[in-house]
Amino acid sequence: MADDSYKDHPIFDPIMFRIWTPQIMNLQESITKLVWLGATGAAVVGFSRAGKTSAFEMIKNNISDRAGNKVPIVLYSVHRRDCNTIKQLYKHIFSKLKLDFKRNDDYEDFADKLSMYLAEMANNTNSKSVVFVVDEAQRLSIGQLDLFAELCDVLAQEYSLLLTVIFVGNREQLKRLLDKITNGENEHIEGRFFRRKIVFHGIESLSDVEYCLEQYDKYSPPYSDNHCCTECFLPEAY
Repeated sequence: MADDSYKDHPIFDPIMFRIWTPQIMNLQESITKLVWLGATGAAVVGFSRAGKTSAFEMIKNNISDRAGNKVPIVLYSVHRRDCNTIKQLYKHIFSKLKLDFKRNDDYEDFADKLSMYLAEMANNTNSKSVVFVVDEAQRLSIGQLDLFAELCDVLAQEYSLLLTVIFVGNREQLKRLLDKITNGENEHIEGRFFRRKIVFHGIESLSDVEYCLEQYDKYSPPYSDNHCCTECFLPEAY
């Protein structure tokens, strides 16, 4: 039985305790490939509660470019709003990223400030790439997607930076948005962001379970004198 000294072990935190899975490793490899290939975007689709959001939080510090420089990743989650305009989306992004803006800022002001913020992130790691992850993307309107196309253009033209936008969403709901995008009027959006699709799923096989169980033999919290989870709670078996 576990010693009381381990009662605050991260394994008991239902939110923060996470282990690596084969799908998370595959996602990290897929995002790295997108950056290396100079892709401007992709869609990541999967069932609700499959762990897509947690997966991106785990890999956000693990993506590097071809030169070995860390690629900064911005994680943003879309919320439902009554007003589905580009300006409303800008305001919410700025709020979530804790960026200052004025009430009378127009589209160009928002685009300039956000692109400068992303460029500074890239400069801090000497990278020529930035990844912008848009979670719950099925909540976007088609018109709001132009925001990200403009960002790509500004970063490329003014900062010589590649912006890769990853749209993450639930399979059936995001499919409805993608179906609307595939008509001729939105070809510029489809070609830029949605020609590539990454399917994300949870544990599906015995080998997936075995891989996950192995992580308990590897994970050690900072204060445990390098004792892994298995050694902390099952010392004799370990």
